[in-house]
Amino acid sequence: GAEVAAGTVTAFEATTAAMWLQLATAKVDVAVVEVGVGGRLDATNVCSSSLVSVVGAIALDHTDLLGATLGLIAREKGGVFKKGCPAVLPADIVPEVEDSLLAVAREVGASPIVRAPPAQLLPQVPGQDGGGRRVRCGGLDMELRLNGAFQLENAGIAVAALQAIQATGVISLSDENIAAGVAGACWPGRLEWVQWRGKEVLVDGAHNEAAAKALRAFIDALGVGRVRWVVGMVSGKDIHALLRALLRPSDTLYPVEISRASLPARLSTLPVTQIRAAADALGFGAALRDAGEPGLSPALHAALSSNGSSGSPPGEATPMAPTTTLCKAHNRAGQLEGAAVA
Repeated sequence: GAEVAAGTVTAFEATTAAMWLQLATAKVDVAVVEVGVGGRLDATNVCSSSLVSVVGAIALDHTDLLGATLGLIAREKGGVFKKGCPAVLPADIVPEVEDSLLAVAREVGASPIVRAPPAQLLPQVPGQDGGGRRVRCGGLDMELRLNGAFQLENAGIAVAALQAIQATGVISLSDENIAAGVAGACWPGRLEWVQWRGKEVLVDGAHNEAAAKALRAFIDALGVGRVRWVVGMVSGKDIHALLRALLRPSDTLYPVEISRASLPARLSTLPVTQIRAAADALGFGAALRDAGEPGLSPALHAALSSNGSSGSPPGEATPMAPTTTLCKAHNRAGQLEGAAVA
């Protein structure tokens, strides 16, 4: 192919080009391609046609690139819509987002426009517990193993997209295929229970206020009284909004710094001093703890220790046995951005 001068292509663009080449070489029948940031100008959006275009929940994030309002962000994300291609979006969205998405869909001639309702929980059947929740979605009964109330909306969007493809008849896709796909879905780093040195840890990649609220709602639904958070962030995120959504008066917080080597060139790690300052400003200064050594591993060890950490005040309650660990984290280039322990 044509040679491109060094420095004119970003690492993401080069990786995306390699992805398209790999998909073509492997003669993949159908590929699910997620944009990097936004949609309209994203490197993944070079394809001229799609079987279906999907936009999920929209929150204030990447505002430096996509715009400062939900409406502007929605227009960028709606840039994935194509002429004559089904456009799937959530049924329950704020008017500002709805207006922007519908406007873009109509401008490009996307058709049909599909409004996807969330999956509905079904009564659990004794003896048929496969590790997930029984749900009804798109007229089909299926199992959903992904944690969190927001995954009901995601499942609804996914099933609506698959049924839109099913309706075209372009590929053979049965109702059984759709139900099996939802049941087999997993999402590493999003409300994911993992083992760390024999302890259960809940890893989560929330990095905006909406996702942080979803994480907190999941923890509250578990009935956990006190959470020990280990939190690290990249710069540019609203750390005040995240901590406000996550922390409660009885919680403790272990700030950590992300390894700079694991981040893309345009990102930098948020210093521990700034996380501490944000906690102080929000009135959570008493929740701050020091693991004694920098890094995620020492912070997790301190948070998981039976007496909390060397910085815990006398008389602090220890976790109930068996110890349950809750983590807020984000896997970016293999680097955890944070963790929380209950």
